[in-house]
Amino acid sequence: MPAFSRLVRFLAKDGITYYGDAILPAGVKDISKAKQARVVTGDIFGQHNVTDKVADIRLLLAPLAPEHVRTVRCLGLNYANHAKESNMAIPTYPILFYKPATALTGPSDPITIPPIAQTGSTLDYECELVIVIGKQATDVSEEDALDYVLGYAVGNDTAKINALYGTLPTIESLAPLLPPLLDRLRSLRAVHADAASASEILERIEKQQADMTADMKQWREGLDKVEEAVREGGATMSGNMKVIEGWATSINITTMSSTGRPPSGHFNILYFAGASSYTSKDQETLPAPLPLGRLFDTLEERYSGIKSKILDSCLVTINLDYVDLPKPGEDGAMIKEGDEVAIIPPVSSG
Repeated sequence: MPAFSRLVRFLAKDGITYYGDAILPAGVKDISKAKQARVVTGDIFGQHNVTDKVADIRLLLAPLAPEHVRTVRCLGLNYANHAKESNMAIPTYPILFYKPATALTGPSDPITIPPIAQTGSTLDYECELVIVIGKQATDVSEEDALDYVLGYAVGNDTAKINALYGTLPTIESLAPLLPPLLDRLRSLRAVHADAASASEILERIEKQQADMTADMKQWREGLDKVEEAVREGGATMSGNMKVIEGWATSINITTMSSTGRPPSGHFNILYFAGASSYTSKDQETLPAPLPLGRLFDTLEERYSGIKSKILDSCLVTINLDYVDLPKPGEDGAMIKEGDEVAIIPPVSSG
């Protein structure tokens, strides 16, 4: 597991370029608002440490240094819904293409558009989920795949479409990579921003589970034939915002009905996958306010063993936003009246 939560690479006011764990003011989620970061020392792909040294940020750079990116592996038309939206047949084998490290730029760097891409109106851009591979991987099973992921970032796949499709995306500077590199996806709001509640969002995700699982299996088997090994530091760009839904569905959650607002002075807690099985319920209502650490203690009192089996390794959201698990002896995030808390175990526990 990486030691950082929001890895940024930045030029500091002292003129030195650092890796750091971004410090965000309370209530702020926009990484561009970060003014400081705790300096990260060591090898981000190996042994590294988030130090107590705080550096002032002058300019945010791409989250990975050029020497840390060998190639960018891209999947095209990679999900069934994407193919349907494009009115194209689902290919038998994955559409795999590459970009060199020189295609990556930072969030503030100019994008150089070559003359061949300056004609017409087919210069396209796509918001991408970028998955950074943290260690060498060969013939990895679907169940173990996430163990090889260093983190997640957002990219802009700028490309000339309908002409030289496999060539132009590789031209220098056509793939901006935005900070930060996250240790995990921190919010489900991007999945269905129009949903009224966490349970509604997660219910919509569940409805796509079977389709997306089949897609993942197809691409995994196809890529095994196309490429035998993925080298450390490779960034994988996977097009279309549907990719975010694809990653989230791998949690293998359980469909739930809408919970509605909790009674006055209470909050809702939703249990998914293994947590639901362990508690034998999908949801319950508890008194608020309550620190997250105290919630874990309360659940351990009610469901003996749940802390070590589920809670210590689960993902927790409060009103759709992921929160850090409390450290021993700490209260952690405060759950307030009317909040909706979701307990989402890792895939292996569900």
